[in-house]
Amino acid sequence: MKKILYLFLLSPLFLYSQIENFSIVNNQILWQKVYESKLTKSEVIHLLKSSNKFSELSDNENTIYGATQNLKVDFKRFSNYPSIYVQHTTVISKFIIDFKENKYRVTVKDIVVHDPGQNNHILRDINLERYGLKNKNTEFNNRFIDTNAKFYDYTFFNLFHFDNEKDTQDW
Repeated sequence: MKKILYLFLLSPLFLYSQIENFSIVNNQILWQKVYESKLTKSEVIHLLKSSNKFSELSDNENTIYGATQNLKVDFKRFSNYPSIYVQHTTVISKFIIDFKENKYRVTVKDIVVHDPGQNNHILRDINLERYGLKNKNTEFNNRFIDTNAKFYDYTFFNLFHFDNEKDTQDW
């Protein structure tokens, strides 16, 4: 009986670990991650410009702003398959990269799932909140957590991981 009670008490921790980089702010899904790195802001800008995955790049003192265009979600490294929204679509989003000494924080927002025209039964552009949130955009949809969040998390993590330094959540 104690084992069942412990499993029941620990289950929210397992659920949380799948979406730790996602949050809901003002009824929008945000993805946010802090990376430790010795790269400078100008080095990161150079990497962003040379990758052809980013557009609308601008910067100020300690921040870079930009967008992703037609980003294919990487789901092939996993044993289970995502929903059709992930398999046959691309992602358009805006991002902010804030810098502090030896670390940078990436915030991805305005995440839109885009159908490039191959599937007539999917709407052309869908905000991620439409199928990722429930209860008037105040909490995550279980289906999003169980099937798709890990694919988006993995894709965004690798997209903005510019070097091999240890990553952290400490900002």
